[in-house]
Amino acid sequence: MPGEERIYNDDIYSIYKVNDVDSCLAMCYKLNATGWCVQTREEAERFVKRGPLYFILKNGLKYVLAHPASHQAWDDTNTRLNRNIRRELKDILSKIDDIWSLVSQELVEDNIKNKTVPQWFMDHNVELTEYQISRLIENAKQLYILYMHIHDKMTPEQSNALILKAIDIGEGLNYLYRTVKDKLTSEQIDKAIEKGKWLDYLYRYTKDKLTPEQRNTLISKAIEKGDGLKHLYQYAKDAMTIEQTNVLISKLISAGKDLSYIYTYVEDKITTEQANDLISKAIEKGAGLHYLYRTAREKCTPEQTSALIAKAIEKGERLDYLYRFSRDKLTPDQADTLISKALDSGELLGFLYECADTFTSKQISKAIDRGVALDSLYKHAKNKLTLEQKELLDKKLNII
Repeated sequence: MPGEERIYNDDIYSIYKVNDVDSCLAMCYKLNATGWCVQTREEAERFVKRGPLYFILKNGLKYVLAHPASHQAWDDTNTRLNRNIRRELKDILSKIDDIWSLVSQELVEDNIKNKTVPQWFMDHNVELTEYQISRLIENAKQLYILYMHIHDKMTPEQSNALILKAIDIGEGLNYLYRTVKDKLTSEQIDKAIEKGKWLDYLYRYTKDKLTPEQRNTLISKAIEKGDGLKHLYQYAKDAMTIEQTNVLISKLISAGKDLSYIYTYVEDKITTEQANDLISKAIEKGAGLHYLYRTAREKCTPEQTSALIAKAIEKGERLDYLYRFSRDKLTPDQADTLISKALDSGELLGFLYECADTFTSKQISKAIDRGVALDSLYKHAKNKLTLEQKELLDKKLNII
């Protein structure tokens, strides 16, 4: 037909460029393309008016419909193209100027105007001019994403301008620092410290390039701001002064988040007073107490130990874990309550039963009645079973 032109053909793929409505409808009919919206005259007119359609066939069957003028492309199910198909067709499209120039350069220009970063930078080897790169740096939002996509296409001057501008904007600096890593210059590091965002990430990825002055300033500023202190301590604890360490730990305790797990980070440098404060606050909050007991039990006062165990049993979190590490401190009533609660929940009983050799006969009978993880119960409690319990377990296990 007059408005249809085959512009590419090989053993697998064919590409047809369609410029008018009748040719579009004829192509849809020939390919039985019932899923594409351009099979109707109204939709075909709307798309063709803006620019040509490209029908891509694979083994003679409909495969992709592309409309570069609207920056859209669909697969044979009328779904936007996934990354695998785009990669599959990249080499073919890059050989055809009609499509490639529209797909790549129009997308670049459109994204420059709209101040967005094109996803196609990741999926295609889009050629960018030095001028376009400069315009992107000047106009684009999400500069940290832009850097990830085109860092190997920039001049050193452009790279420096992008990084300084991204730091100034302050968005996505954790991603930027992770991508740039030790390529940050001293000037850029000073600017990043001054900005004061994601300083834990900045330290992590630039610690080998920091001057002593930068290191001290970064740590002090991060502690002052109070963001990311857990990670900062993890990365920088050996570089901190005693004063910085004490202030950081005190701030972590005051924040009151994840205290049971914070203890494991700081236990080698925490003071007795700080440990007492942390443990008391963690007990009050009641989260992760099974874990806190395991790591901090040597620092707990008798009153704290009693309160921690009672609160942990009440909360019912990982009772198997709590029993394993606190059973020598449990009163008979606490042990019975803990085991009963664990049996009622039915969670991780196989792990609880690893300590079944410490169960009372009554507790073993409750576990048999519960009927969960009986093979583990038998394995670990077999030397304490009564004859009746053994016969009952044998019967249940044979049934199972």
